[in-house]
Amino acid sequence: MDIIIGIIAILFFFGLSIFVHELGHFIVAKKCGLKIDAFAIGMGPALIRKEIDGVDWRICAFPIGGYVALPEMDATGLILAEREGLSRISPAKKIAVAVAGVIMNIILAVIFSVIVTKTGKPGDLDETSSVIGYVVEDSEIYEMGIRTGDEILSVDGKNVDNWVSVATEAAFGKDAVALQLKRGEETFSHIVELKPFIWNIKMLPDMFGLQNTIIGGVLEGYSAEAAGIQKGDVILGVNGKTLHHPGVLSDIIEKNPSKHVDLEIQRGEEILNFTLTPKYDEKYDRSFVGIQWGEQLTVYPSVKTQMQQHYMMIFRVLRAFGDKDTRKQAANAIGGPVQIAKSFWDIKYSLGLLLWFTALINVNLAIMNMLPIPVLDGGHVCFAMWEWITGRPVHQKIVLGLTQACVILLLTFMVLITMRDINRNFIKGMVPDGVVSEEITTEKTESNTAPTEPATP
Repeated sequence: MDIIIGIIAILFFFGLSIFVHELGHFIVAKKCGLKIDAFAIGMGPALIRKEIDGVDWRICAFPIGGYVALPEMDATGLILAEREGLSRISPAKKIAVAVAGVIMNIILAVIFSVIVTKTGKPGDLDETSSVIGYVVEDSEIYEMGIRTGDEILSVDGKNVDNWVSVATEAAFGKDAVALQLKRGEETFSHIVELKPFIWNIKMLPDMFGLQNTIIGGVLEGYSAEAAGIQKGDVILGVNGKTLHHPGVLSDIIEKNPSKHVDLEIQRGEEILNFTLTPKYDEKYDRSFVGIQWGEQLTVYPSVKTQMQQHYMMIFRVLRAFGDKDTRKQAANAIGGPVQIAKSFWDIKYSLGLLLWFTALINVNLAIMNMLPIPVLDGGHVCFAMWEWITGRPVHQKIVLGLTQACVILLLTFMVLITMRDINRNFIKGMVPDGVVSEEITTEKTESNTAPTEPATP
């Protein structure tokens, strides 16, 4: 059943994104009176095809894109020369057809973002705040004076308002980034050295954003059960300090395994206080209080917030490619069809995340297709603009040379990125040798509240 659901999620949501893009080209081309030879979803040989009103509708073998075959949009003029009854169309029509696919992707992204705003998606407090929820003690960050509750205002001079923005700017930083922070009314700065995590993407070490502290379960035989703590309770504080992240409690227990822990807990409208005594477990060689943390919250990000995060993430990657010092980070951060399929697979059971991620894919398709590359929509726009301004099309040899070069480069890029995605996802695994992931680091510091699987600290 998992396999069926995963395949349906990948084919439907990714296929829908491609279909909508090509549908935009199709609708505007038809309105402009252009000849339409074919409408294809996928690339390569056709698995299913049917001709309707002179249009060859195809579903092709390789689900990595799609196309609408429009002979009058051929910038080289070679197809037009071979077809009787067809002539060049105006630059305005070419531009309208080229941008129609992009517009449809943006419309679909907005529609899905509206649905996510109304129904919510799994998330956490760090999506709405750039406040630090946890700083690992005995770390360089802690020695600098950075503390839990500090708010990050900017990373390398770029303003941030949530942990997504913090992580994005850090990922495309150089060896170190300048953080501007706020504590109360005081603002201060620190230079923080970045460290590689998953796929060698750089991140801020030993600090994490705000996380909910809702109790998801209580284990039998430990002090949490004996004290009467219940599933759904919210831990507000530990040892007199506000709790912003589960890792803080775990860190306290790890460093003081035999000492009592005082918890302030909210249950409904009531505030309760409990004292727990960690219990040593020989199997895990650690002490636990028997608390399992709850699942993620349901968040309702606004359409504006979602769209800003989507396009800023993509523009940040593109900007990083333009700097020789951050080019490697940008290359590590991008993925091809295999990575996209893997991401859909990982979130197949959450409709909210599927809609959110599909909106991101559609914004990505829109922006990438408008790059001024001959084989993309942006290339068609550039050729049409030249023809509009000069009154004549770009010389055939120039178009052919640029197109052939770009086809070779794009195909090479797709092959390389597909091989890399397969290697890092299915051969080497999610974490390359010698690299410690943030999830693993977090697991280590949070696993002293309950002796269960890593996903339930």
